[in-house]
Amino acid sequence: MHNRSLRFRTERFEYQAELPEDDNAGNRFYGADVAEFLAQGLSDGGLGMDYLDEDWGWSVFGKTDDGLFLEIAIYQLSEDGTPGESGTNEWGLWLRAHEKTKWLGLFTRTREVEVPPAFADRLRALLAGAGIEARPWKTPG
Repeated sequence: MHNRSLRFRTERFEYQAELPEDDNAGNRFYGADVAEFLAQGLSDGGLGMDYLDEDWGWSVFGKTDDGLFLEIAIYQLSEDGTPGESGTNEWGLWLRAHEKTKWLGLFTRTREVEVPPAFADRLRALLAGAGIEARPWKTPG
């Protein structure tokens, strides 16, 4: 599948201050402000998005009118691009899309599909509108 994931550098989001003790279920990952910005910005464009903390970081997610599930995993990157390091203003956004299908006519299963180009373009436009230049990112997965 075509990788539409992005990476960018910006001083707009927090990456150095002390995080609250209970932030991100005690895992204390940066990126809550990135998740809020993305969820709100994409929702303002008519796509219903929300965000939550995961045990690995932050996730933005939503569902299109035609039933496609969209997800953006947010990583704070170290200088060499390894997720999980702190102290740099570089971020990675891993974009994924899933759809639910019937298997054998009885069971519902979820399968990963290509991220719609329009979704990646919309995300890139949201970042550009905030003065953030995104470039392609070869994701860790």
